[in-house]
Amino acid sequence: MRASAEAAGRKFARLVTGAVVARPWLWRVFRTAIRRQFGSLATSWEGRLGPEALAPLEAALERLGAPARKALDLGTGTGKAARVVARRFPEAEVVGVDLAPEM
Repeated sequence: MRASAEAAGRKFARLVTGAVVARPWLWRVFRTAIRRQFGSLATSWEGRLGPEALAPLEAALERLGAPARKALDLGTGTGKAARVVARRFPEAEVVGVDLAPEM
């Protein structure tokens, strides 16, 4: 049952993403539902992706010429990517923001 609910949630998220990209005003319609969806996933979110999922981010950070002083991670989820940036640039101010407070 949980797997089918998650599959339906993914389909819903894809549908909403496509709709909002095409018609940004629709975000007002879907915002609360998306917030609830991601809020309900917060407790299991951290374990969904292994460390290899952040390898492209780490590779991109390696290519930066100068150390970052500030970084903003929009849609941070549990903050995994923000933590990668903070470890790579310990002097930087790193801020993560997410729509779902539970994240």
